[in-house]
Amino acid sequence: MTTDPTRKLRLLEESRFRLLEESLPPWLKSNQAAELANIGERTLWRWSHSDIAPMPVKIGGCVRYNRDQFLEWIKSGGRAK
Repeated sequence: MTTDPTRKLRLLEESRFRLLEESLPPWLKSNQAAELANIGERTLWRWSHSDIAPMPVKIGGCVRYNRDQFLEWIKSGGRAK
């Protein structure tokens, strides 16, 4: 039985993503979110306020990004919402 290399790669990426997801806190700091997206914090702020990236919330005066929303955005290829 031959297996499709594309399918194997997709499964590997999905398992890596799950491991990453489990290791992150539920609310990401700006620097953590920017690092995940491989962009600068200022770019993340601009994209968030331009409806390209998920909007952060303020929790006790601290800016945080919802981990699940942010990872879904990354999975979608970082496309505008």
